[in-house]
Amino acid sequence: MQQVIMETSALQLPKIFAEKIGSDRVMIREVNEGILVTPLPNRTRRLRGMLKGTGFSTERYFERKRADKELEG
Repeated sequence: MQQVIMETSALQLPKIFAEKIGSDRVMIREVNEGILVTPLPNRTRRLRGMLKGTGFSTERYFERKRADKELEG
């Protein structure tokens, strides 16, 4: 039995099913009963909150990026 992982944007599903998937990637595999489409966890959602409590912020990130660009000249 074969399986493929692909972006959901590459699928043309009816809107009602596409909304229920709720993921940016799916695994499509062949099973005895037919074809099974399984949503995979969103990579970005899984990382959300990872830096909480570290003192890191988007403002601090952009300040560092600006400083790096100034050094590059």
